[in-house]
Amino acid sequence: MEIVDPRTLRPLDEQTIVRSVRKTHRAVVVDSGLGFVGLHSEIASVIAEQAFDDLDAPVERAVPADAPTPHAKKPRALEDADARQDRGRGAPRLPCERELSGCELHQFLDECLRDVRADAQRTVRQRAAVSQDWLELI
Repeated sequence: MEIVDPRTLRPLDEQTIVRSVRKTHRAVVVDSGLGFVGLHSEIASVIAEQAFDDLDAPVERAVPADAPTPHAKKPRALEDADARQDRGRGAPRLPCERELSGCELHQFLDECLRDVRADAQRTVRQRAAVSQDWLELI
């Protein structure tokens, strides 16, 4: 068994990874990030492209369980802007499709930023719980 810990993503030390696969004839890629579209995918791709014939088994991935990313709800500022619109004239529903005063724009952006921060904090907590579960299994 051999452990390769790439220290940088750019440039990725492909030669060390491929050399290890050629020596052991197996690869297990471990990543604490998302199980979808992560660094492990790039490493597995490098192995498949450069050392496929040296593998005795498929490349395995050890990643946390997939936690869904929460979607932002409609910001209150957007709902308030919609309520102020004159719908009888067929006015656009999104504030970005009409001119906003400086104060309205500031309030809208603050509300969006609060929602994004709340969603990011919730996502971090969910992923931390998943990562902790993963560490307990190891």
